[in-house]
Parts: sequence; structure tokens; C-alpha cells
Amino acid sequence: MAKILVVDDHPVVLNGTKDILEQLDNVRVDIQSNPRLVIKSVQMEQYDVCILDVNMKEIDGVTLAKNIRKIKPTIKIVLYTGYNLYDFYELLLNNEIDGLLSKESTKEKILHTISAVLRSESILPLDFIEYVRKEASISVNSGHNQLSTQQLRILEYVSEGYTNKAISLELKVTQRTVENHLTRIFTILN
Repeated sequence: MAKILVVDDHPVVLNGTKDILEQLDNVRVDIQSNPRLVIKSVQMEQYDVCILDVNMKEIDGVTLAKNIRKIKPTIKIVLYTGYNLYDFYELLLNNEIDGLLSKESTKEKILHTISAVLRSESILPLDFIEYVRKEASISVNSGHNQLSTQQLRILEYVSEGYTNKAISLELKVTQRTVENHLTRIFTILN
């Protein structure tokens, strides 16, 4: 059974998110409204996923995510925000978080995203590719190699929610080749 911790200082959002997530099979959902108590909860329980509100009064979700990663690096972290997701893409690229959700997401999108994160996959918004291209352009201008056409195609598939295996089938290459390209992409983008 997967264990999920939802952290939000707004009770309506907290309880509503819990109700949605409890529709997933084989999950237990715990909630916490006080971000100061999260580290203790994470140390005491073996959570698979922490869903963190970005804008909390006592400790913001980004800081909390970094603190959780220090003590439990294997926990998957999803930021849940009413802000523009674009502002948090760098955290995805730097592997500081595992997913992003807008508070305006549909129930289906929430369930789909968390299901993917539980499978160690990530669902990325389409404009993530544009962000990566922009970062790649900055890297090229800084003397780094540019992403190849194949690597950009792989990123497009990733943004559409394809798994590495599905990408390999689409491109007619081995899954290992896709993984090597992704490793190279992350290196190029630092």
C-alpha cells in the first residue's frame, strides 16, 4: 500500500485533496496542516509521496521539499500550487521535486499525476518543452552542446506523459538509448 502525505494550511483544499486521492487503489492518505510538523511525520512514517502546498505561512513548500529531501531522499515530492507552474520547472530539471500540480487541475489530472509519480514517472505540462529549449539555448550560448533533434523529440514525448519504454517504441530505439539521451539532456541542461 502506498502512503501519501498531503500538506496544506487551507483545510478545505487539504480535505478535498485527501478525498480525491483516496479514490486511488491501495493508497493511504495522511494530511497535515502545520508544515512545522511535517519533518517529524516524515521521519516517523515511510511515505512514498509528499504533496506540498507552495504557499504556506510558516514554511513554504519549496523549503519544505528541500528539507524533506535531506532526510528522506527517496520520497517523491509534488508541489501543489495556485501559481504558474512555469516558475517551478527548474526544480524539476534539478531533480529537487518529482512533479507539479496546479490547484486548478481537474480530479482526473490530479489522480493521473499522482499515479504516475507513484510509478516513478512524471507528467509534464506542454510548455515544459519550451522551458527546456530556452534553457538549452542559454546553455548553448554558454558554450555547452545543443540538444539534438532526437533529444528534443524525447523531451516532447516526456511532456506528453510517455514512459521511457513507450518513447523507445515510438522512436524505434532501445529503452537504454532513450535513458542515455535523457542522461545527456540533464547534463547539457545542468
